[in-house]
Amino acid sequence: MIWVVGGTSNAKEICEHLASEAHRVLVSVTTDYGRQLSEFPGIEVVQGKLSCEEMEHLIQTRGVRLVVDASHPFAAEVSAGAMQAAKNTAVPYLRFERANTRFESATYVDSYEAAVAYLAEKPGNILLTTGSKFVAKFIPLGAERLFARVLSTSDSISLCEQAGLQPAGIIAMAGVSSVNLNMALMDEFNIRFMVTKESGVEGGLQEKVDAAKQKNVELIIIQRPTIQYPKVYSDYQSLFLQIKNYQLLTTD
Repeated sequence: MIWVVGGTSNAKEICEHLASEAHRVLVSVTTDYGRQLSEFPGIEVVQGKLSCEEMEHLIQTRGVRLVVDASHPFAAEVSAGAMQAAKNTAVPYLRFERANTRFESATYVDSYEAAVAYLAEKPGNILLTTGSKFVAKFIPLGAERLFARVLSTSDSISLCEQAGLQPAGIIAMAGVSSVNLNMALMDEFNIRFMVTKESGVEGGLQEKVDAAKQKNVELIIIQRPTIQYPKVYSDYQSLFLQIKNYQLLTTD
């Protein structure tokens, strides 16, 4: 059994490939949206936030022989737990990390708090594309100037409402926004700043960079957390080759 730590489009691609190669695949997700991404014939899905101990239990009871972590670059707690669980159970751990690109036109900060501090004395409307869980961190800047693009799920909208965001400031939609859609949102809400995460091309970062340049909007990017992974792959071919090599070694 191969356990894929999922919830991302990358995990979906990895799971589908492994299932097509007749591997037994178990994927873990934390949200309904992550489950929808993972639904594929031959793939078993476990939903819910797992502690390190629960991850160890999953490895031991499900006969997991390999852990492939394809969680989001900002899911630091999940990755740390999976690495520790794999180490404690002596199961190999492989990390798939989205390729990263540095954009000279963007302003980089280390945290959500740093982004808030940077924007505190800067007037103008702000487009948040950092996820509904983090909207509350930006409320001190003034809810009236915040516009959050979040997933079109009841949970996401509820988190925005609980944070104190005005209904007119909640933009609910799914999928990566095109350059034109990003520009349209900037025009519609008179955006001066856009805040996003260093989530890679899969998260629509390039489209945000291009739109911000064309609309003279300052793009503020929150950098990825720094995590020391034992083995990291940023392309599918290299990852699949390593999985294949591992499978050959364990079946000899």
